[in-house]
Amino acid sequence: MPQDDADVEGPSGVVPFMQDLVASLNSTGVECVMPPIVYEQPELSVLQHLRAGCDAAQKHFNTSAELLLVLLPSRSAALYQEVKLASDAALGLPSQVLVAPTAGVGRGVQPRGRLQYCANLGLKINAKMGGVNVRLAGNPDQVIPVIGARPFILFGVALAPPAVNAAPGTPAAAAVVASRDRSLGRYSSRVLLQPWHG
Repeated sequence: MPQDDADVEGPSGVVPFMQDLVASLNSTGVECVMPPIVYEQPELSVLQHLRAGCDAAQKHFNTSAELLLVLLPSRSAALYQEVKLASDAALGLPSQVLVAPTAGVGRGVQPRGRLQYCANLGLKINAKMGGVNVRLAGNPDQVIPVIGARPFILFGVALAPPAVNAAPGTPAAAAVVASRDRSLGRYSSRVLLQPWHG
């Protein structure tokens, strides 16, 4: 999002929003400090923007980025997909995409329901950072009797082909997710791009 649109005076600015999000995360046990903000530069691609965010985090925190927060000026499925492919597949980093009007950010936007919005984001961010939001109720031996007491892992797999109107040679996204504990509260995921010959 361009700096002129995001860095506005008052509660609709991106800085007050980020302060609210950081406070919300910290209040729920997700340790967080104010991250550096990288604004949109029209000459850069989505991947270049995300790399600039990683570089800013490295410089600011003296360590690699663990999560990318991306603020989109409006809802766009194509831009969302591009962000996710760049972050997950190209950079190997989880990302959380936010839509400026929904987040209450931008010129002429009123930040309504921000506390609830930040709390919902906190659940997503916690899960992406390896935290646990929910657990399987009861003993897995009884809840999933077919498994019993044996060690197990649940996998999920998805393949997202390119859009119908995508340029020739556009890759598909292949993803896998796997449980990491018996209560199914933690999981790991990986997304890779692969050639599509559909």
